[in-house]
Order: sequence, then C-alpha cells, then structure tokens
Amino acid sequence: MPLSFDDITVTGIWDTGASLTAIDQTFADEHSSLFEPLRESVGFDANGVEMATTIARMAEITVAGRRFEPSACAIVDLGPLNEAIDRLASADGRSPDPMSVILGMPVIASADWWFDFPARRWALVSG
Repeated sequence: MPLSFDDITVTGIWDTGASLTAIDQTFADEHSSLFEPLRESVGFDANGVEMATTIARMAEITVAGRRFEPSACAIVDLGPLNEAIDRLASADGRSPDPMSVILGMPVIASADWWFDFPARRWALVSG
C-alpha cells in the first residue's frame, strides 16, 4: 500500500502483530528529519531472531488520505526481506516493489479498516 510522509511516498504493509511500526534503516538514513531517535533496544522478528534497533518517533504519516499522528517506530534493516520479495517477484515475472514501512499497531489501532483479502482490496473506514 502507498504511504506518505508529506511529499515522500513509499510502499508499506500492515502487520497487526507488530507492537511498533518498522521503518527500513536505509529509508530512515535518507530521510533522517522524519525520525527523532529516542533510545536503543533489542527487537525480535517473526522467527525470533534478535536484532538491535533504534526506537524513534516518526513524523505524521498519511494512509488513504488520512494523516496519522506521530508515533513510535523501530528502525530496522528491511534489506533481507526486500531481497526475498525481489526474488519472488522476479520468479513470477513481476516487478518488485520494495517496502520501507511495516505499519504496526500504534497506527493500525487508531482507525477502522476494511479488508477484502480474496479481491486484494482495502479501505480506511473511519478514524
């Protein structure tokens, strides 16, 4: 899904199991004004792999035309995940679409969403 920080549009996904939004390290480095580092922490991915992360306050983000207030995020290296996406897309003959944001519960829980998984559609209902 497209997400934007003012005039910067990126690709993201939802993750209702994520306690924080995850931001790709490369994107955060390239747009450091959008992130205020707060502290260092240790995080775990879905496979239980431990990784050092920076917890930061991210700027407002816009999804489906709605602006969401600044919230906490974890800055992590999404490079390996994007490489896997590239491999799968190439194998299927599709153009890869790397992600910069994994939207977590602080943002997800502040609105109501509608999902039609079979049709691959979604919408912001309210929030």
